[in-house]
Amino acid sequence: MTGEYGMLESILGSPEKARAVTDSLDGIRVLIGRLDSLALKVDGMAVKADQWLFAPDGVAEQTHESLAQIRLMLNDAQSSLKKADAMMTNAVAISADVKEGTQDIATLRAEIDDAVSKANALVNKINKMWPFAREPEVKLP
Repeated sequence: MTGEYGMLESILGSPEKARAVTDSLDGIRVLIGRLDSLALKVDGMAVKADQWLFAPDGVAEQTHESLAQIRLMLNDAQSSLKKADAMMTNAVAISADVKEGTQDIATLRAEIDDAVSKANALVNKINKMWPFAREPEVKLP
């Protein structure tokens, strides 16, 4: 107990083992001091982060405003897409009507051609039967 490390030396059995324990304790004290300074720095950073994030005109408020603007833009885009969808539906309906109309026009054209040729035939027939339509022929004996 009267040695350099006192009772610790007698418990551990040698001065080298006692010195290892005291050196470890000194290292732990240094480590605790560093951890304390690190904890103070982290606390300071947390305070600054809180101020940066949650202060008036901070990042959180700006993010909230940006999200509101994005929401408005998305609503506008959705509205535009709905209008475009309605226009496409109308275009498809108009296209179908035009297709039917062109088929009807082809049928109508054939009917008109038939009616015109019948009218021409009738006019030709009337012209043959009409006495003044011919050039008068005088037959001399």
